[in-house]
Amino acid sequence: SAIKCFECNSHKDKDCALDIPPDSLLKDCSTEYPSRPNGASTYCRKIKQNIDIEVNNLQPDSRIIRKCGFEHENRTDYCYTRSGDGGRQIVCTCDKDKCNA
Repeated sequence: SAIKCFECNSHKDKDCALDIPPDSLLKDCSTEYPSRPNGASTYCRKIKQNIDIEVNNLQPDSRIIRKCGFEHENRTDYCYTRSGDGGRQIVCTCDKDKCNA
């Protein structure tokens, strides 16, 4: 079976920002995305997003986004930082059930 990841955005659901989200936010990636053309999800992703200045009508804010991952990755269990346009993201990937807590 496919990996199980937490799927949420703390901007819409405050429980997503908890250190350990509730199991109600846990999703089986294969049933959440049955028609993905590239096959089943193989990893989970956790993104810490900081918006430092207003961009595209988004007010300065920080949020946590957790989701299933689909892009081909040669390795998982690492984090990288993306920045630009008034904000930055720390994106972490992992390949075990519930690992994006």
